[in-house]
Amino acid sequence: MTTVHPTPPAPAAASDPRGRVLGALLVLPMLLATLVCIGWPALDTLVRATTVGEPSGPIAGGAANWSGVLSVAGGLAFAGVVQVVPAVLAGTLVAIPIAQALALGALAARIGAAALLVLPMPLAAATWWALGAGEIGPQGAVGTATAALLPTIAGVAAVVLVPVVRAGMRPAATMLAVVGIGAATAAIALQSSVTGVFAGGPGGTIPAASYESAFRRFDLADAAALDLLVLVALGVLGLVVVALLVVTRTAVVIAPTPSARSGSQPLAATIGGLVAIVLAVAAVAMPIMLATEGRMIDGVAGLLLPAAVGTWAPALLGAALAVVLAVAAAIGIAWHRPLGAASGWLLVPFAPALLVTATPLVASVFARRLELELGTLPLVPTVVVSVPLLVALTLLVAGMRRAGRLDGRLLALAALASFAVLAATNAQALEPARVLAVTEESSIVLQLSTLSAALGGGASAGMIALATTLPVGVVLAPLVVVGLGAARGATLVVADELVPAAATDADRWVAPGPPPPQPGTRVPPPA
Repeated sequence: MTTVHPTPPAPAAASDPRGRVLGALLVLPMLLATLVCIGWPALDTLVRATTVGEPSGPIAGGAANWSGVLSVAGGLAFAGVVQVVPAVLAGTLVAIPIAQALALGALAARIGAAALLVLPMPLAAATWWALGAGEIGPQGAVGTATAALLPTIAGVAAVVLVPVVRAGMRPAATMLAVVGIGAATAAIALQSSVTGVFAGGPGGTIPAASYESAFRRFDLADAAALDLLVLVALGVLGLVVVALLVVTRTAVVIAPTPSARSGSQPLAATIGGLVAIVLAVAAVAMPIMLATEGRMIDGVAGLLLPAAVGTWAPALLGAALAVVLAVAAAIGIAWHRPLGAASGWLLVPFAPALLVTATPLVASVFARRLELELGTLPLVPTVVVSVPLLVALTLLVAGMRRAGRLDGRLLALAALASFAVLAATNAQALEPARVLAVTEESSIVLQLSTLSAALGGGASAGMIALATTLPVGVVLAPLVVVGLGAARGATLVVADELVPAAATDADRWVAPGPPPPQPGTRVPPPA
């Protein structure tokens, strides 16, 4: 007797009123955190940019000079795009063969490629910091900063491209990857600040001009106006991306991992592994080579330790909190579905914050520090929410719900969350504008100044980068890789099982076993 395996029914929790209430309660903390961390500073930025005020202490009063702001904003935005687009294009091209290794290689090759991508990220980001300090001049800083971005961009792009490779380069999956990389490119370009801050002048990006107005001229109205332009652009872009995902009912489904035949390895996977090795070696070797010009004196490590702990510990805690909030909200939206079939629209309130980092919120944070004299506020990360992670996890849980099961797939959730913790920790600790506005006694800024003073101004950029990332490069990143190794290797190894699929594809899911009967055939009665 043939047994029919129909598409599994919706989970009971989805139709249970108590389940819907639980889903709403799981979403609420993420919503409140987003309003506090992003919504409130954004509203404060709007008020400061449009309200005529009186001078308060060192803060300049008056409304923003909108004619001046608008006259330079277009050119600054274009300059930011010119700086970032080459790095994104190069990183994406490098990520294509690496994605082949992650998608098609044997288990050891996939774990190795993932580790090679994870390890150099903090060091490359810190090199980006140090090399923008004017040591090689503004033009050289732009080029070197672009090169230092490459490992991080390649790693993130590989995560996006691996599902596309696994999906056989289907048009729908490719379109989603292009939209994701394009949105990320625009967000980076609009919020790139390091070159202008550290290359000896206001620089050529909108955040750099905002930094110049806020921190050097104390003109927070103009700074807020520049930040407001960035927030509006990012908000509109985030709404477009989320609306596209909701309207197309996009989900993420778990596909089986292909197993390589014994003794065989696809040529594309081998090439991708070699590219990952070259990328990691270059990212680590560059600061080491540059460090040969500097000299380290006794006692500097002891001076750096408190600042290093103060830099990375709050960032790690903030990233962990962001991941917990995102996981809870994703399960609430996609599994318990408080609004039924329309629950995907619960992502819309988060959409304006999808691409926002702490950079365009700096003027607001800095002003509140001056006005409220909050000495402990600098120890708290500005943004402890991750809306991109919320969206990604919501798509993943939606795919799990369509498959009728959540158990057994929690490993994918944990692995994706672990990678997000690493990326968010990097962003929290090394984002230049944020740490300048939010940190005091414990910051990477203090690490840089300590090294500069201890070495009598003779510290090379490479030595600064090596010293400032010592806790992460030697301790944190290897621990992350080892921990992920216990969870099927590494995040990138697990993440390569996440295949974007339109609803029309996912709705064809059928449980393992004989196929269901075709129309017109007799369905046998239950045994």
